[in-house]
Amino acid sequence: MNVRDEQRARVIALEPEGAPTLFRAREAGAPRVWDGLLPPAALAALRSAFADGAAYYAENDYGSPSVGFFSFRVALPTSLGVVRRVYEAVAAEFPEVAKATHAEFWAHRRRHGHGHELHYDSVPGLRPGDAPRHPLVSTVLCVDGAAGGPTLVTDQTFGSAASRCWAAA
Repeated sequence: MNVRDEQRARVIALEPEGAPTLFRAREAGAPRVWDGLLPPAALAALRSAFADGAAYYAENDYGSPSVGFFSFRVALPTSLGVVRRVYEAVAAEFPEVAKATHAEFWAHRRRHGHGHELHYDSVPGLRPGDAPRHPLVSTVLCVDGAAGGPTLVTDQTFGSAASRCWAAA
């Protein structure tokens, strides 16, 4: 699905380990996908803020080797519209999210064929030897489907192989 053509935003929320399955028709552990979660005006604002040449990239020195990865962190609950809308939708389905104190977010814009490498969502800044720590729920908000492919989600945990995977496009 081309998100731009469909005028939708998709949010994928991976069910936390051990969480109850809240939608019985859905396979236990499968990601939850919402279409049209954001109002059209909010989606248009995001597309403008992250379009080619938008101020966001220069202001954050995006893509500079000296900057590397960066993200933003906000306390929950928040009045920041898009973060609040995603938080409310996810918390309605996964009640344990009410324990969350912060949300972290970032934006990527990559050329076709230069996608995001496979990774575990985890807490940054751990010292060598620390056990990995993971967020209660991870989400992906697709603002523009102009390039790239689906988001791949697996049930792999640190130190084990995946037995199932899902592609959300």
